[in-house]
Amino acid sequence: MRKLEPRQCQARRVDGLRCRAFANPDSPYCTIHSKSPEERLEASHKAAQASVRVRRQRKEAEVPEDTRVPLQHGLYREVERVIRELLSAKLVGMDETDFALASVGAFLSWLLYDMPDDFESFAQRVLPRDIAARAAESEATARRELNDTLLELGFMPVEKAIDLRAEDENEKLLRMVADT
Repeated sequence: MRKLEPRQCQARRVDGLRCRAFANPDSPYCTIHSKSPEERLEASHKAAQASVRVRRQRKEAEVPEDTRVPLQHGLYREVERVIRELLSAKLVGMDETDFALASVGAFLSWLLYDMPDDFESFAQRVLPRDIAARAAESEATARRELNDTLLELGFMPVEKAIDLRAEDENEKLLRMVADT
């Protein structure tokens, strides 16, 4: 059996140009233009109703409780400012992004916003374009830079802080279950 080549729909749009969709195999028109005006109107009403249902379901979906420590508005804005500066930091005397500082900015942003996806895919979205391809190595770089800085300042390492945060969330969950 010979495979048919796709053909362009023969219908004309309001502006006079041909429809760009492919025609159905048994018709010179695409799926939309092979319907009567009444059928198209009915299909558009069904699509609109489905869209309303989807929006309503999304709105009614349960939003998980935010377990993060609330930051005061001014402190939150300052943290965001620092993250923006880290993400846009350039190497001294060059127009090239400082990968280590940008990685720290991406990592802090990921922790601050408690992103549900893995760090690498998050970093690909927030790192500057010239270094986004290096997102896979960004998390290790950020953790190393943060650990070095925290240890220099006499604070606990990043891993321990993250572990404590996870323990705190587990304790909150256990208390919630015990209270019910």
